[in-house]
Amino acid sequence: MKLWFIKKFYKVAYIWWSNWSKVYRLLYHRKYSDVKLEQGMTLGEIEENLGRLRWSPDTWKELWDACGSPKRVQHELDEMASGKPWPHTQMDCDDFAVWAANVIKSTFYPRIFTFSWLTKDGSLKGHAMCLLRQKDGRIFHVGNWKTSKPYNNLKEACEHILLQRSAKEAICWGLFDKDLNLLEAGPGLPLEKIS
Repeated sequence: MKLWFIKKFYKVAYIWWSNWSKVYRLLYHRKYSDVKLEQGMTLGEIEENLGRLRWSPDTWKELWDACGSPKRVQHELDEMASGKPWPHTQMDCDDFAVWAANVIKSTFYPRIFTFSWLTKDGSLKGHAMCLLRQKDGRIFHVGNWKTSKPYNNLKEACEHILLQRSAKEAICWGLFDKDLNLLEAGPGLPLEKIS
């Protein structure tokens, strides 16, 4: 039933995730509003900083799925840079992705890319990444899975994820801007023209 609902109402689910994330930020991340985000970072700087973060899944407080503020991620990076230990707080894949999308050079045309699939044992899994574009037009993603190889289009990127995860089938995908506004979404795999 849950799988049927997600396949049918994936767009509603993405809008819910985006709106809930914005409410979550107001409730829990307002204290980071004065944190200054770096701008125009290089890919190397993004990779170095993401490598300092530790993945931790969302909890009940995030209703098991909320994208926090990129300023909260920056705060954690700033704290560690000043010598403080890792704070042992939630840091899910979408937190990695939204921070990267907000600080990398705009010439990479950053977007948040989410993709969900069904595993061979019937579990629903998903991942969020920062999707970037190279000068040659090919795309790649960065996040807590490190930096991917380049792909010709989004369908190719999704097919590679399915292969890596030994997945049974693609469920849905979504593209958001760095402020979590939904740009495009679809069921199954994206069309080859989407890049």
